[in-house]
Formats: sequence, C-alpha cells, structure tokens
Amino acid sequence: MTKKVIERLKNYQLEVDESRKKEILLLGVAHLKSQKKRISYLEFALFTIRFISLKTWLIQFAVLGISLLVILNNPLGLVYTLIKNLTGLLIISLLFFMEELFKSFTSGMWELEQTFKYDLRQHVLVKLFIFGFIDFLIVLSFSILTNLLFRFSFFSMLLYLLVPYNIVCIVLFYSLSRWRNSGNHRSAWFVLGMALSILFVALNLFNPYRMAVIYWFLTYLMSLLILALLFFKQLKKLTAGGMWNGTQS
Repeated sequence: MTKKVIERLKNYQLEVDESRKKEILLLGVAHLKSQKKRISYLEFALFTIRFISLKTWLIQFAVLGISLLVILNNPLGLVYTLIKNLTGLLIISLLFFMEELFKSFTSGMWELEQTFKYDLRQHVLVKLFIFGFIDFLIVLSFSILTNLLFRFSFFSMLLYLLVPYNIVCIVLFYSLSRWRNSGNHRSAWFVLGMALSILFVALNLFNPYRMAVIYWFLTYLMSLLILALLFFKQLKKLTAGGMWNGTQS
C-alpha cells in the first residue's frame, strides 16, 4: 500500500451508527448464548432422525409389513417355522439399520458431521439408541402377536428372537469396526454373510428351540454383556478424524 493511499485513507472519515453497532453486538451475544444452550435428549433424537435416509425407513416399513403377513398367514402347527422366518426378517431390518449407523465412516461423510454442534460420538450413540429401540419394539410386537394368535409363550418368543439378534449384532459390529476403508468394507460384509449362513444352518440342523428356556435366557444375558462391552470399547476409539479404529487395543 503506497503512502499516497494511506494519506487518503487517513483523511476519510467513516460515520458510525452507534445504535446499530450496539444492536449487532447484542445479536451476536444472543447467538453465542443460543449455541451454548443444551437441548434435551428428546430434541436431540428428533434432530438426528431428520438425517436418517428415507430409504432406510421405507425398508423398515416394508420388512414390518412382510413380517405381519407372515404371522397372520402362518399355520397354527408351525410356530417354530414362524420363529425362523421372523428371525430372518429381523436380521434384514438390522442390516439396513447398521448400514445407516456406519454410513458416516463407510461413505467418507465424517468430515462434514464433525462440524455439527454435537460431535460424531453423540450422533452415533443417539442413532444406535433409536435403531435399538425400534427393533426392540418390533420384537415385542412379534412376541405379543404370536402369544395372542398361537398361544405361544411370550417370554420364550422374546428370547428366541433376541438371542440371534444380539449374536448378529456382535458379529456385524465387530466386523464393521475392524475393516474401515471401502475395499475392506466389502470383506466385512462377506464375513457377516458367512456368519449368517452358519447361524441359519445351525437353526435348521440342531433345532436349538428344544433347549430349556433358562439356557436361552443365560445366552441372552451373555450376548448382551458382550455387545455392550464391544460397543463401549469401540466408542472410546472414535478418534478426532471420526473413524472406528479397530486396530488399537
């Protein structure tokens, strides 16, 4: 900047509207205070739901509708066949929910989500709670319907659906947290497919429904504990870059 320009700038007088200046400062202070204000958990959940894709919700409604048709059209004497069918449909629902949950990491969106008011860890937690709550309501409704229509034990039905659900959650959660980039992401789905195949072969060959309910209950508690430990262990490994680091101890 030349001396001539500097001299001209010194001679230039800028008129300041003090009232307008004060108004802008007050608006800025109010905006900063609103940014610091914490919203309720319900408001946060409703805010997060807006970012869940419409495709995911449509698939869930489709799975729910098919499940209801399967229940209503199932013969009275084939309850265990019904349980296997519902288990398969429930796992399909789980797969699409998990894909939505890990979308930030598998599609390279974590950079954008890191700019949100609430960090990526909080969004993952809320999404997980929403998906888990919805799936639990689905399992609960299936158990109530089978109890009313087939006089089948409500508690047994609950366990027969929740145990394989938890096992698949463990395999899926572990697989997707170990393979992080897009190429290895396909490997994770391959491992999951193999695990699902083994699960369905076991259900058909060994008929675990003959076991006493107490063993199902103990298996449920163990799977729930493993799932909780795995989740919180991985949650601590969310780095500043927003990636699930499955290689750290």
